[in-house]
Amino acid sequence: MQAEVKNLMPARLDKGFIKAADGTYTVRPGVRPLVDLKIHNLLTAPPAHGFDLILCRNVVIYFTDDAKATLYDHLVGALRPGGVLFVGGTEMVAAAHQLGFVSIGPSFYRKEAGAEVGPRPRPRLAVGAR
Repeated sequence: MQAEVKNLMPARLDKGFIKAADGTYTVRPGVRPLVDLKIHNLLTAPPAHGFDLILCRNVVIYFTDDAKATLYDHLVGALRPGGVLFVGGTEMVAAAHQLGFVSIGPSFYRKEAGAEVGPRPRPRLAVGAR
C-alpha cells in the first residue's frame, strides 16, 4: 500500500491510516465502519442505492456494448444525485449525458440531479466503444 498512499498529505494519512512497523498501512478502526465493501454481480440486478461514490475500474473493458448499457443503467440508479462514478482510464462512458452522467474529469462522472432512475431507452453505443 506504500505506493497508494505516497501522494496523500501527511495530515490525511495520519487521520485515516496506521503505519505498521514493516512500513505498510492499515485503515484506522474508526474509518472502517464508514466504508461498505461488497461483492456484487454487476449485470444481474442494481446494487443498493444512495451511493456517494462507485469505483468501477478496469471492469467495463471486458463487457459487450449491451452489457455496458445494462451496467451503466444500474450504476446511475445506484448513485445519489451528485454521486460520482469512477471508471478506468480506458473506460469512457459512451453517451454519458443520455445516461444521466456529466463528465467532471478523466474517468470521473457525476450523476446529474434530474437523472432518471429505472428503465429508460438505452442510448446507442458506438461500435467498439471502450
